[in-house]
Amino acid sequence: MEIYQHTLPGGATLTGYLRDETAEMPAYNTRPAVVVCPGGGYAFCSRREADPVALQFFAAGYQVFTLLYSVGARAADFNPMIDLSRSILHLRHHAEKLRLCPNKIAVCGFSAGGHLAASSALLWDVPQIQQAAPAPHGENRPNAVVLGYPVITAGPY
Repeated sequence: MEIYQHTLPGGATLTGYLRDETAEMPAYNTRPAVVVCPGGGYAFCSRREADPVALQFFAAGYQVFTLLYSVGARAADFNPMIDLSRSILHLRHHAEKLRLCPNKIAVCGFSAGGHLAASSALLWDVPQIQQAAPAPHGENRPNAVVLGYPVITAGPY
């Protein structure tokens, strides 16, 4: 296993768990990818929803990345969405080096991270995100989302 580290503009971090290449099965050297967005109410990123989840996807054969996105006061002005958008663009632009299929990138999120994952699939083209991480053809949009108890409603019931 190879550990990959990348710091995004603004300070968010992307940590990758990359499977080793194999000469015996070269067709499996390029794999689908999952970006894990932990929850934490946009106040912090829960470590229990980051690496333990990432390692399960890794064991299933994916190239996996955890995103510790902007939280607290830094979560204003679409910053977590910009972090995720930049992450997806980074993965697509470095797909060959990271041995991942650029058209098979999923985002998995829990709680606030689930909100972030769902938003990345639906709001990839809002002006604030496009200005910070230009991707006019949707290169910043994930190919799939996996939502674990996402925060997708607000207000009293």
